[in-house]
Amino acid sequence: MKLSPRLQAVADLVPNCQCIADIGTDHAYLPIYLLKTKRIQKAIASDIHKGPASRAMNHLHNENLLSQAKVKIGAGLSILNNELVNGVIMAGMGGLMIQSIMKDSPQICSRISWFILQPQNYIAELRLWLQQNHYKIAKELLAHEAERFYEILLVTHGEMKGFSLFDAEIGVTHSRYEDPLFVEYLKKIIKKKALIIENIPMDTKNAQNLKKREKALDDKKRLEEILWEFT
Repeated sequence: MKLSPRLQAVADLVPNCQCIADIGTDHAYLPIYLLKTKRIQKAIASDIHKGPASRAMNHLHNENLLSQAKVKIGAGLSILNNELVNGVIMAGMGGLMIQSIMKDSPQICSRISWFILQPQNYIAELRLWLQQNHYKIAKELLAHEAERFYEILLVTHGEMKGFSLFDAEIGVTHSRYEDPLFVEYLKKIIKKKALIIENIPMDTKNAQNLKKREKALDDKKRLEEILWEFT
């Protein structure tokens, strides 16, 4: 099975292990790929909705993998109450949703060795929350698909040094700077900052907008300095 660039980047971060849970699995593409490539021995695929869970079941059946996989319908990590898994994958959902799911199940999270997280948004907020709640970002990867960049985090239990909102927006591990997509990713962020500056007049009377513009100016300058080091 050939995965999309986003899902392939998620799969690339999965350590060899006995069992994983894919939360919000939809089509079960990740569990199927990981089982067929023998990265894992067993999988739990879950979704809160019956439709995606049914699709996952059908795809696993078609690949003759139902002896190695379970499909569960349920919210968040509650489906793991009576299950033993090495790691959890949460890909394709909002960063605040991922944060909420982990926050709601501290006991389950405590017995999971690692998490692979691919938020669709609020990545900086998620990084900051992880650091503040005794999680360690071990590795970060970028994926590019359909004109969009995606960030994927391998997270374990542990402590990280504090970092700023600026760092949380671009990545906090050394692996980020080794990523072949990092330069193009920086260029895209710089364009976003330039657009904010362009759309907020310098003489705006709105204090909130003025603060937003000043932050964008500062961020753009720092991002350009980082980009200069790589080009």
